[in-house]
Amino acid sequence: MKIVRTVMTSVLATGFLLCFISAASAQGTNLGTIRGTVTDPNGAVIPNASVQITDKATGLSRDLTTNGDGNYEAAALKPGRYEVAVTATGFKKTVVEAVLSGSETIRADIKAEVGTQSETVLVNGADAGIIQRDQPVIAGGKARMATARSSLSARRVTARPSRWTASASMEASSVNRRRASLHSKLSAS
Repeated sequence: MKIVRTVMTSVLATGFLLCFISAASAQGTNLGTIRGTVTDPNGAVIPNASVQITDKATGLSRDLTTNGDGNYEAAALKPGRYEVAVTATGFKKTVVEAVLSGSETIRADIKAEVGTQSETVLVNGADAGIIQRDQPVIAGGKARMATARSSLSARRVTARPSRWTASASMEASSVNRRRASLHSKLSAS
Protein backbone atom coordinates (compact mmCIF):
# COMPACT_ATOMS: atom_id res chain seq x y z
CA MET A 1 0.00 0.00 0.00
CA LYS A 2 2.87 2.33 0.85
CA ILE A 3 4.47 1.61 -2.55
CA VAL A 4 1.26 2.53 -4.37
CA ARG A 5 1.04 5.81 -2.43
CA THR A 6 4.67 6.63 -3.25
CA VAL A 7 4.14 5.86 -6.94
CA MET A 8 0.96 7.97 -7.07
CA THR A 9 2.70 10.89 -5.34
CA SER A 10 5.58 10.66 -7.81
CA VAL A 11 3.19 10.59 -10.77
CA LEU A 12 1.25 13.61 -9.49
CA ALA A 13 4.43 15.57 -8.76
CA THR A 14 5.74 14.80 -12.25
CA GLY A 15 2.42 15.84 -13.78
CA PHE A 16 2.43 19.19 -11.96
CA LEU A 17 6.04 19.76 -12.94
CA LEU A 18 5.29 19.06 -16.60
CA CYS A 19 2.30 21.44 -16.53
CA PHE A 20 4.47 24.16 -14.98
CA ILE A 21 7.24 23.68 -17.55
CA SER A 22 4.81 23.72 -20.49
CA ALA A 23 3.12 26.87 -19.18
CA ALA A 24 6.49 28.57 -18.78
CA SER A 25 7.65 27.61 -22.27
CA ALA A 26 4.31 28.68 -23.76
CA GLN A 27 5.26 32.25 -22.94
CA GLY A 28 7.55 31.98 -25.96
CA THR A 29 8.96 34.95 -27.71
CA ASN A 30 7.68 38.41 -28.44
CA LEU A 31 8.61 38.29 -32.14
CA GLY A 32 5.94 38.27 -34.84
CA THR A 33 5.55 37.52 -38.53
CA ILE A 34 4.24 39.44 -41.53
CA ARG A 35 3.24 37.31 -44.51
CA GLY A 36 1.19 37.83 -47.60
CA THR A 37 0.55 37.17 -51.27
CA VAL A 38 1.20 39.64 -54.09
CA THR A 39 -1.36 39.53 -56.92
CA ASP A 40 -2.22 41.53 -60.01
CA PRO A 41 -5.63 43.26 -60.51
CA ASN A 42 -7.08 39.99 -61.90
CA GLY A 43 -5.97 37.96 -58.86
CA ALA A 44 -3.08 36.16 -60.58
CA VAL A 45 -0.01 35.78 -58.36
CA ILE A 46 3.14 37.77 -59.10
CA PRO A 47 6.27 35.65 -58.59
CA ASN A 48 9.70 37.25 -58.02
CA ALA A 49 8.24 40.57 -56.86
CA SER A 50 10.51 42.59 -54.56
CA VAL A 51 9.14 43.10 -51.05
CA GLN A 52 10.77 45.46 -48.59
CA ILE A 53 9.54 45.44 -44.98
CA THR A 54 10.73 48.48 -43.03
CA ASP A 55 10.44 49.04 -39.27
CA LYS A 56 9.16 52.63 -39.09
CA ALA A 57 10.67 53.22 -35.63
CA THR A 58 14.24 52.18 -36.49
CA GLY A 59 14.33 52.51 -40.28
CA LEU A 60 15.79 49.00 -40.56
CA SER A 61 14.44 47.03 -43.50
CA ARG A 62 14.36 43.47 -44.72
CA ASP A 63 14.38 42.71 -48.44
CA LEU A 64 12.47 39.66 -49.69
CA THR A 65 11.34 38.19 -53.00
CA THR A 66 8.01 36.46 -53.54
CA ASN A 67 8.17 32.76 -54.37
CA GLY A 68 6.56 31.06 -57.37
CA ASP A 69 3.15 31.28 -55.67
CA GLY A 70 3.53 35.03 -55.05
CA ASN A 71 3.98 34.52 -51.28
CA TYR A 72 6.42 36.24 -48.96
CA GLU A 73 7.08 35.94 -45.23
CA ALA A 74 9.20 37.91 -42.78
CA ALA A 75 9.54 36.20 -39.40
CA ALA A 76 11.17 37.29 -36.12
CA LEU A 77 9.98 40.91 -36.30
CA LYS A 78 9.76 43.06 -33.17
CA PRO A 79 6.36 44.57 -32.30
CA GLY A 80 5.76 47.90 -34.01
CA ARG A 81 4.65 49.67 -37.17
CA TYR A 82 6.00 48.37 -40.46
CA GLU A 83 5.84 49.57 -44.03
CA VAL A 84 5.48 46.81 -46.63
CA ALA A 85 6.57 48.04 -50.07
CA VAL A 86 6.17 45.86 -53.17
CA THR A 87 7.72 46.49 -56.58
CA ALA A 88 7.45 44.33 -59.68
CA THR A 89 8.16 44.90 -63.35
CA GLY A 90 5.11 46.37 -65.11
CA PHE A 91 3.38 47.33 -61.82
CA LYS A 92 3.22 50.45 -59.67
CA LYS A 93 5.07 50.39 -56.36
CA THR A 94 2.51 49.51 -53.66
CA VAL A 95 3.03 50.48 -50.02
CA VAL A 96 0.96 49.13 -47.11
CA GLU A 97 1.34 49.86 -43.41
CA ALA A 98 1.13 46.93 -40.98
CA VAL A 99 1.10 46.98 -37.18
CA LEU A 100 2.56 44.02 -35.34
CA SER A 101 1.59 43.52 -31.69
CA GLY A 102 3.75 40.92 -30.02
CA SER A 103 4.16 37.37 -31.25
CA GLU A 104 1.32 37.37 -33.73
CA THR A 105 1.25 36.58 -37.43
CA ILE A 106 -0.50 39.06 -39.69
CA ARG A 107 -1.27 38.92 -43.39
CA ALA A 108 -0.59 41.82 -45.70
CA ASP A 109 -1.90 40.61 -49.06
CA ILE A 110 -1.14 43.14 -51.77
CA LYS A 111 -2.95 43.71 -55.06
CA ALA A 112 -0.52 45.52 -57.36
CA GLU A 113 -1.79 47.94 -59.97
CA VAL A 114 -0.52 47.98 -63.55
CA GLY A 115 1.80 50.91 -64.23
CA THR A 116 5.41 51.98 -63.90
CA GLN A 117 7.54 51.49 -60.81
CA SER A 118 8.01 55.27 -60.53
CA GLU A 119 4.31 55.52 -59.59
CA THR A 120 3.40 54.66 -56.00
CA VAL A 121 0.12 53.43 -54.55
CA LEU A 122 -0.30 54.05 -50.81
CA VAL A 123 -2.88 51.82 -49.16
CA ASN A 124 -4.30 53.21 -45.91
CA GLY A 125 -7.54 54.03 -44.10
CA ALA A 126 -10.54 51.98 -45.27
CA ASP A 127 -8.48 50.27 -47.98
CA ALA A 128 -6.08 48.88 -45.37
CA GLY A 129 -8.58 46.13 -44.53
CA ILE A 130 -6.25 43.70 -46.28
CA ILE A 131 -4.21 43.50 -43.08
CA GLN A 132 -5.60 40.66 -40.99
CA ARG A 133 -4.50 38.38 -38.20
CA ASP A 134 -3.60 34.87 -39.30
CA GLN A 135 -5.33 32.09 -37.35
CA PRO A 136 -3.54 28.79 -36.93
CA VAL A 137 -5.49 26.14 -38.83
CA ILE A 138 -4.82 22.44 -38.96
CA ALA A 139 -5.76 20.90 -42.29
CA GLY A 140 -7.88 17.79 -42.02
CA GLY A 141 -8.67 18.76 -38.42
CA LYS A 142 -10.78 15.95 -36.96
CA ALA A 143 -9.25 13.13 -38.98
CA ARG A 144 -5.69 14.07 -38.06
CA MET A 145 -6.61 14.60 -34.40
CA ALA A 146 -8.27 11.18 -34.26
CA THR A 147 -5.20 9.57 -35.82
CA ALA A 148 -2.93 11.38 -33.36
CA ARG A 149 -5.09 10.31 -30.41
CA SER A 150 -5.20 6.68 -31.50
CA SER A 151 -1.43 6.52 -32.04
CA LEU A 152 -0.88 8.23 -28.69
CA SER A 153 -3.12 5.77 -26.85
CA ALA A 154 -1.40 2.90 -28.66
CA ARG A 155 1.95 4.19 -27.41
CA ARG A 156 0.61 4.48 -23.87
CA VAL A 157 -0.68 0.90 -23.93
CA THR A 158 2.60 -0.53 -25.23
CA ALA A 159 4.59 1.48 -22.69
CA ARG A 160 2.74 -0.11 -19.76
CA PRO A 161 3.70 -3.38 -18.10
CA SER A 162 2.79 -6.56 -19.97
CA ARG A 163 -0.23 -7.42 -17.81
CA TRP A 164 -1.84 -4.09 -18.80
CA THR A 165 -1.02 -4.68 -22.45
CA ALA A 166 -2.68 -8.07 -22.27
CA SER A 167 -5.71 -6.50 -20.58
CA ALA A 168 -5.97 -3.82 -23.29
CA SER A 169 -5.69 -6.35 -26.11
CA MET A 170 -8.39 -8.49 -24.45
CA GLU A 171 -10.64 -5.41 -24.30
CA ALA A 172 -9.95 -4.67 -27.96
CA SER A 173 -10.76 -8.22 -29.00
CA SER A 174 -14.05 -8.13 -27.04
CA VAL A 175 -14.95 -4.84 -28.76
CA ASN A 176 -14.16 -6.41 -32.15
CA ARG A 177 -16.36 -9.42 -31.27
CA ARG A 178 -19.23 -7.09 -30.31
CA ARG A 179 -18.84 -5.18 -33.58
CA ALA A 180 -18.87 -8.41 -35.59
CA SER A 181 -21.95 -9.61 -33.72
CA LEU A 182 -23.75 -6.31 -34.31
CA HIS A 183 -22.71 -6.32 -37.98
CA SER A 184 -24.05 -9.86 -38.51
CA LYS A 185 -27.35 -8.91 -36.80
CA LEU A 186 -27.70 -5.87 -39.07
CA SER A 187 -26.84 -7.90 -42.16
CA ALA A 188 -29.46 -10.49 -41.27
CA SER A 189 -32.17 -7.82 -40.99
